[in-house]
Amino acid sequence: MTSEGLAVETPLRHLAIVIAFSVVAPLVTLSAQRSGAIPGRSSDGLKAHAARAAQCQALGTPHASITAHARLYAANGGGSGYRMWLVGTHRIVWLSPKVEPAMPEAIATLFTPFEEEVYGDFTFVPLAPDRPGVMREVCVVSGDTLVVRDLGTGKVRRIGPHQPVMEYSPGRGGSATPRTK
Repeated sequence: MTSEGLAVETPLRHLAIVIAFSVVAPLVTLSAQRSGAIPGRSSDGLKAHAARAAQCQALGTPHASITAHARLYAANGGGSGYRMWLVGTHRIVWLSPKVEPAMPEAIATLFTPFEEEVYGDFTFVPLAPDRPGVMREVCVVSGDTLVVRDLGTGKVRRIGPHQPVMEYSPGRGGSATPRTK
């Protein structure tokens, strides 16, 4: 095989893998949600999720939704003032103010902007093409397996009906202690 053949084959292979995951992953997730394999998702939650996804898709983008592990935080600048760092990458996306609010209320009420940040598995719809060196505009649909981290103390707390709400002390030998509301 020539080096020219490799240059064409590698991107095509990558594209095939991306397409396969974009088709299979949502089907597996939807099947698991309907069967109750993903705790904490009621039928009302699925309806809200679908309504938010429809709002994002209505913005006229041909892009499919993406689920990625990310850190959501507040930042100064244009747009909604919120950014997400896609964990394990150098990519930062910004939350579009085109759908109000910029994120679902269930996520917005979990943390205090500029004092806390949220890690979790976020589902979002890209509103712009992915271009190196440019923040991509996205519309957040939902978040799952969320953890809120206090920027001042470093303490984290897990969020979700299927997980106990715990506080963790940072540093060596930190232990989990139940948190009362």
